[in-house]
Amino acid sequence: MAALDMAALCATKSLTSQPSLFEAIVREKDKVRRALKNHSYRVDETPNKDIATGPVLAILLDPVIGSLTGEQRDARLRQIIEQTRPLRPRYLRGVQVLVTLMGVLVIGAMFLTGGASPVFVMGIIGMVLMLWAATPDRHALNIISVNYPTISLAQAQHLAELPSAAVTDVSGMLADHSRDIAEVHAAIAELDREWLEYQLDLHDWWLAKPQLRNDNDPAVKEFRDAQYELRELAQNLSTTSTGEQVSTALAAARRALKAWGAANTRALALGVTGLGASEEAALHTLYGLASQLNDPHTPEAQCPQIVNHITRIMPKLVTVPCTLADIAVLPAIERRLKAIAPPDDRRA
Repeated sequence: MAALDMAALCATKSLTSQPSLFEAIVREKDKVRRALKNHSYRVDETPNKDIATGPVLAILLDPVIGSLTGEQRDARLRQIIEQTRPLRPRYLRGVQVLVTLMGVLVIGAMFLTGGASPVFVMGIIGMVLMLWAATPDRHALNIISVNYPTISLAQAQHLAELPSAAVTDVSGMLADHSRDIAEVHAAIAELDREWLEYQLDLHDWWLAKPQLRNDNDPAVKEFRDAQYELRELAQNLSTTSTGEQVSTALAAARRALKAWGAANTRALALGVTGLGASEEAALHTLYGLASQLNDPHTPEAQCPQIVNHITRIMPKLVTVPCTLADIAVLPAIERRLKAIAPPDDRRA
């Protein structure tokens, strides 16, 4: 996939390339991607079979073509085109086997009834050889057959003219590919970590930055949208993703991180200003109650009363909503909520 990506890039920049050459590269990439998808290869899964090589990739990675010119190079290109033609359809191999078996049965029956002759014996031997020829070898059984589109000699010649150093530098591109994918997932982990730290800080959660929960705020909405887009793009990334897909996800990661920084700064600047008097007072009260619930010195007997008080006040938070599940990320509060929960809820 990396070599095909590089070839497509080189083809678009090469003045000698035909438009159909780029299309041939893209078609082969699509075939490879579809084969991987059909065999359910995950990002972290090592395939136990090889995928048959198509004509485009075979030419790009051929170690001989670069040293050939003229008729010798064309002969090598024709050889590669011929060797990478679509394999015989499976149903034809099945017909071949079926005909062979039927022939063996007929000849065998005639032999048993006494109607056999050396000609029939030779027929049996021929049928056996035909059956043997229809059986794929051990190497073929470990190769995923792909019905690649054929290319013309002219397209093959243009492929051979692409800068080989740029196309075959697969190891460097794969390293960049993997690094960029890792950077995308690292951005998601960073955003999750930042949000958890926000939840664990009672002062930030209730008083300093409650506006981070205001989805109607433009900065917060921009962050939410960017974060959602990032997760969607990252979910579809794999080692078979195109360079364009990885670049798009990487750009989304940068947008999400910047949007988080902007939303965080704005929330800190706003504090509790801009909220109604009732909601602001509720935040101050809830900060005190949550702090008591989180304090290990608070007697366990007082916890049910504190929780009831919290649940009565929380509905007042309309602009910056919050639930018990949000504050239960604090281990002390989580333990106490479980301790006072009804038996059925506790088992759940």
